Amino acid sequence: MSYPPTPLRRTALLAAMISSVVFGALAGVEAALAEPSIKDHVSVDGEHTANRRIVAVGDIHGAFNGVRTILREAALIDDDDRWAGGDAILVQTGDFLDRGPGAIRVARLLMELQRQAPESGGGVVVLLGNHEILNLIGDLRDVAEGVFKDFVDRHSARRLEVGCNEYVAFHRQLALRKDRRPPPRRELRDQCFAERHLGQLEYLEEIGPEGEIGRWIRGLPSAVRIGSVIFVHGGFGPEMAGQSLEQINAEVRREIHVFDHAREHLLDRGRILPTSGLIEMLTAARDLQQADAESPGSTPPEVLQLLDVEEWQMIRDDGPLWFRGYARWDEEEGCELLPPILESLGAEHVVAGHTPQRTKRITSRFGSRVFLIDTGMLTSVYKGAPSALEIRDGRFKALYIARETLLLEAELAASSK
Repeated sequence: MSYPPTPLRRTALLAAMISSVVFGALAGVEAALAEPSIKDHVSVDGEHTANRRIVAVGDIHGAFNGVRTILREAALIDDDDRWAGGDAILVQTGDFLDRGPGAIRVARLLMELQRQAPESGGGVVVLLGNHEILNLIGDLRDVAEGVFKDFVDRHSARRLEVGCNEYVAFHRQLALRKDRRPPPRRELRDQCFAERHLGQLEYLEEIGPEGEIGRWIRGLPSAVRIGSVIFVHGGFGPEMAGQSLEQINAEVRREIHVFDHAREHLLDRGRILPTSGLIEMLTAARDLQQADAESPGSTPPEVLQLLDVEEWQMIRDDGPLWFRGYARWDEEEGCELLPPILESLGAEHVVAGHTPQRTKRITSRFGSRVFLIDTGMLTSVYKGAPSALEIRDGRFKALYIARETLLLEAELAASSK
């Protein structure tokens, strides 16, 4: 059963235009960071950044007014929200989605700044956070209802009606396939309307592989190195020592690719619904695994690889998007465990978000090797305040509204290792 057309399905030409714009923006950022051999924003040659101003912003979580305020405070955008940072580099360390109602506006602002900054010799690098991954795998529990409302159009009610009819048929067929008594149609219908929102299907399409924002998110790296500073959402546990940034970024991107292909296959086979998330996909994958045991090769490898999802770097607690050790280690533990990790990554410092600081202030730890920059910008949830970390001429400054704090004065390495 097909849904009434959404804006993203109108023409193949529109999809081609979206692809051109998004990937052109990514290419523009790479060019702005002035290193022909850069791939996927993995690293930036220090000789091109030694005298550049770098501004890092942590978790935004849909706080559109908050991030706009701190970017203006840092002189990176003007009153019209256009790039005004010259040759500065803005790094956003992930978790721009979820919880706040302005999540999509934040994403589009970052995308637009990526397009604009290279015109002045600057650059904007946006990283994946765990909440971007949650959205990509269909876990929408933290999406503010107001975000769905932004996608409502005159066809949304009809799409929801069609989707719930499909939901009823799917779950009744699923029960029959498992030799169970099908739930009553009215019960399933009521459950569907209770669980879904107007605009939710459209949102899923926008963040899917064919959506403008979805395509952009899938091209974001998990971590970057600029000079001697690593930027990452969560961090790197000791178990990841020895892996290069190139390997880490490539692995997360491979996992997203595997997930998308598995999802496409399960949808085509009628094993899941367009609104299904990872849990439903795993159930379907286990069913197909049993069928594959009887007829080897009948199930695509991507579907079977889903069964190992708990070991994926984009999901693991010690992976770059979820690790909280830098916030939880005591000083002695961190000073012992951190140096080998930094050495293996060719860095002297790490800038990370992910864990809101109790002080609501940017925090330096382990001899100023680590800077934690999640200050709970979404005030309605975290009661924090907008902030940014400025790195320039060997100085690390915490920027807040109408004031700044010098966190560390040190000589940064002239080139990345």
